[in-house]
Amino acid sequence: MTIAEQMAVQIADALDADGMSQAEFARRTGVSVKHLNQVLTGKATARYAQLDYWAFVLDRRWTVHLEAGVGPGDTPGRHQ
Repeated sequence: MTIAEQMAVQIADALDADGMSQAEFARRTGVSVKHLNQVLTGKATARYAQLDYWAFVLDRRWTVHLEAGVGPGDTPGRHQ
């Protein structure tokens, strides 16, 4: 899963947590419901700036952490 796809999943989770419909969120962010749904279901991608704006509208912020021992063939959380 790409970073943008992970971000879209987190946006979808935030919408669920806030009890906000995709239609309402699309209206607030100025995108079509179709585009929003396609991004949230992985059928389309969004630019990082757009995803960042969506997080802002939801009163969320991104956090990033670096984890050792995660690379091709590694299991996340497994440290060598």
